[in-house]
Amino acid sequence: MKHCASQTARRRLLGIARDAIHTHLTTGEFLVHPPEDGELGERCATFVTLSDRTTRDLRGCRGEYRATRPLIQAVVHTAVASATDDPRFPRLTLDELSETHIAISVLTALMPITPREIEIGRHGLLLTMGRAAGLFLPHVPVEQGWPLDDYLSLLCRKAALPDGAWLHEGAELFAFETDVWEEEPA
Repeated sequence: MKHCASQTARRRLLGIARDAIHTHLTTGEFLVHPPEDGELGERCATFVTLSDRTTRDLRGCRGEYRATRPLIQAVVHTAVASATDDPRFPRLTLDELSETHIAISVLTALMPITPREIEIGRHGLLLTMGRAAGLFLPHVPVEQGWPLDDYLSLLCRKAALPDGAWLHEGAELFAFETDVWEEEPA
């Protein structure tokens, strides 16, 4: 996968993500950036992952799997959502922000895939069936040590579907790759 942002843009976007969370936690507002040309103005599907800087425990992860906003705006919105709107975790507090590590993932376009084509560590997966949807970023099964069968079963559960739902008529399985960058360790 080609990199979607230069090193300078990556550093800037990590700072913007942190500033966006800080602004939202202190004022309730979204950080506003004027429209940009070039790489920061391209529409990108983006996820922001927050974790504890010391333990690396997940603290929030939200995103958009369709490229609906310019990259700079997508980072602002997904960073705030990760901090305030991940139903698995309490809302991040301003005191916790300094101990929070930020990673940004930009997704390629979705492509239909069959299980035999899936490469763990390379392919993130999206399963949709009706209104149900579940998504895992490519690094998740690697970090969790999941073989392919577990990856697919847990994807079904994440979508609130029964195991094996990816085999059912009406189910659609898509793959994507990610370009990921993160803050330097403390």
